[in-house]
Amino acid sequence: ADLGATPEKSLLHQWWGGQSKPPVTADPVITRSGRRVRIECATPGASIAYRITKPGTDVSEKWSVYASPMVLPRGHRVESVTHRIGYTISNVVSYE
Repeated sequence: ADLGATPEKSLLHQWWGGQSKPPVTADPVITRSGRRVRIECATPGASIAYRITKPGTDVSEKWSVYASPMVLPRGHRVESVTHRIGYTISNVVSYE
């Protein structure tokens, strides 16, 4: 349906499930099986971003879009954040 003429307050009310503030995207859940790391989010339609860093180093790595499980190098940490458009961004979760 074309929602172009729908007032913004009505759209927000619909998107936010009747709340006055946007819902928060669920925090990412990082699990490990062997050396492979999987990242998931309970919020339907949320995008997942991650970066792999080495503890004790400058965090200058750019975020990448998560698509599938990956190998985490020994001695490194994966950080992840999730976001669904129209929602508040999640907390950053890390796993070593």
